[in-house]
Amino acid sequence: MSASDKSDLETHSCDLDELIEKALSTGAKAPDELCKAVMKEAKVNERTYYRHLEKLLDSHIIEEVFEKNDDGRIIKKYTLKASTVSLLLKPSPDYEDVSPSRKYLEIAAWLKREPEEWPQLEAIRKSKLVMNKYAYLIPLIEASCEDPDRYAFVWSDGACYGQRFGEFVQSRFFRLKDVYRAIVEDSETDSAVGCGGVFVGAYVSDVVAEQVAVYGNMGTQIQTLHKPMELQIVEEPFSVCVAVCKGVNGVLRVVHVEGRNGKLDKAWVKGVSKQLGAKAQSMLSCRALKENVKRDLLLKLRGVLEEHALAVPNRYVKLVEELLDHSYKNPSSGYVYALALAVDLASP
Repeated sequence: MSASDKSDLETHSCDLDELIEKALSTGAKAPDELCKAVMKEAKVNERTYYRHLEKLLDSHIIEEVFEKNDDGRIIKKYTLKASTVSLLLKPSPDYEDVSPSRKYLEIAAWLKREPEEWPQLEAIRKSKLVMNKYAYLIPLIEASCEDPDRYAFVWSDGACYGQRFGEFVQSRFFRLKDVYRAIVEDSETDSAVGCGGVFVGAYVSDVVAEQVAVYGNMGTQIQTLHKPMELQIVEEPFSVCVAVCKGVNGVLRVVHVEGRNGKLDKAWVKGVSKQLGAKAQSMLSCRALKENVKRDLLLKLRGVLEEHALAVPNRYVKLVEELLDHSYKNPSSGYVYALALAVDLASP
């Protein structure tokens, strides 16, 4: 997979800001036109899209303009501010200016620690540029303060002159490098037919949770808000189905991801299972998930990732985001747990 391939994580993944800016780089767009263009490529829910749109408006990266249409009516459109347009040009990589976002800085931290065997993704290339220019912003990778999280990013706050109380420690359960190595090119021709069986995991969470950063530039983020990101929680139930296919080479491949608002509907899960011809399905709610079962499920999933025995097509944006940001004690929207249930069924 080449760095310029449309399958790179930059085009399909975590940073919606870039997708919005990319859509506007060709000209101003009406609200519904912009929303349709971005969500078609990112496949996220509208709540997430509008949160990122608001952030770009507040950061003065995009702005609202009002134009007359052919009927003489005034309509609202979104456009890039003039100072932003130049950032979207594609100059030679030697002179490319990449904003030091949280994603790039976290990858850069791992590149410093383990520079070999990274996939050829656009996000990796840009992280290398960030690593060279913004070394002072790159977090440290340390052992997690508490098990069973695997490690922690430690972000330094320069205003506190490196004192420990002036640093932000954020634990992670899965190694970032393992997650990125699990991402594979999306293909619309993928099919569960002929594989070693399909297994469906379904999970309902009491909340919708997402790790967000207000500013794309991490220097601005820390200086302005004094924290690299925050966990935003909406207290409403959210259900997720994830299906994996057992391949002949022993590698499990995610073949279906589906989320919906509300409590877990057994008929919905059975419908998904029937659609995919699943061999087995497993359903759990967050309240019924006992601590010993939770630990076993997540440790098994982490082991599969560390053995490079899981492939996640890059169209499954929310699943990738949760894998990258998952911490054992933090609330979750349920994508990771649904995946863990499916993996557990497929690899007893």
